[in-house]
Amino acid sequence: MDVRTLKSDVTELKLDVRTLKSDVTELKSDVRTLKSDVTELKSDVRTLKLDVAELKSDVKTLKSDVTTIKVELGELKESQLRLESKFHNQITALHDFRVGQEKVNLETKNELITFGTKLGELQLETAHLRIVK
Repeated sequence: MDVRTLKSDVTELKLDVRTLKSDVTELKSDVRTLKSDVTELKSDVRTLKLDVAELKSDVKTLKSDVTTIKVELGELKESQLRLESKFHNQITALHDFRVGQEKVNLETKNELITFGTKLGELQLETAHLRIVK
C-alpha cells in the first residue's frame, strides 16, 4: 500500500467518524425526545386513570339516581292507581246519586201533577159551591 491510499483511507475513516459522531448526536437527541414523549405519555395515562375513576364515580351516582327514580316512579304509579280507583268510585257514586235524583224528580213531578189535578178539582167544587149559594 502506498501512502496515498493510506491517506485516502484515513480521510475516509475521519469522514466516517464524523458521520458516526453526527449519527450518535442525532440518536442522543432522538433518545431525549423519546424520553420526553414517554414522560408526557405517562402523565397522560395518569390523567386518564383519574378521569376513569371520576367516570366510575359518576356512573355509581347515576345508578343510584336511576334506582331512586325507579322507586319514586313505582310509588307514583301506586298513587295514580289509588287516585284512579278513588275517582272511579266517586264517579260511580255521582252516577248512582244522579239516577236516584232522577227518580225523586220524576216522583215529585208526578206528585205535583196529582196535586195540581186535585187542586183543579177542588177549585171546580168550590166554584160550584159558590154558584149554589
